[in-house]
Order: sequence, then structure tokens, then C-alpha cells
Amino acid sequence: VHTQAILFVRQLALVLPQPALDNCLKGVTRTFSAYSKFSNASSAAHLGFMATCIVELYSLDETASYAHAFTGIKDLAVKLRGALTMKTS
Repeated sequence: VHTQAILFVRQLALVLPQPALDNCLKGVTRTFSAYSKFSNASSAAHLGFMATCIVELYSLDETASYAHAFTGIKDLAVKLRGALTMKTS
């Protein structure tokens, strides 16, 4: 079921015009992030599968992937700066 779902999402991202790919990238990244918060030994295989799927989707369009990665890294930097500021205050 999981394999069919990701293949369907991949096909949608390829066939539909933009912003379909952007929406797919955002959706799978959010889902992975939410699911990984509660990871344990029994969910490791599923997380590995999800990571592989994300790599597959991000490899479809390097330009869109770069934009999403840049935004994600920038958001993480802002959160990290905020956490460090709160800790030292």
C-alpha cells in the first residue's frame, strides 16, 4: 500500500503542472517530519522507506528541490538561533 501511494504521488508530481510538485514535496517532508518525531526501533524500517521516497521525489526537479531545501535549512537556523537565545537568557 505504501509503495503504491508513493508511486501515485510521484506520478501526480510528474504529470500535473506546477505547483503540484511543490505541494508534493511539502507534503512528504511534513509527513516525514511529523512521523520521525515519534520514532522507535519498530518504526525504523518505515522511516527508512519514507526517506528513500523523499529522495526519489526530490530528485525529480533539482531547482524546486533546492528551493525547498534552502527554505528548510533557513527555518532550522532560525529555530536553532531562537533556542540558543532562550537558553542563554
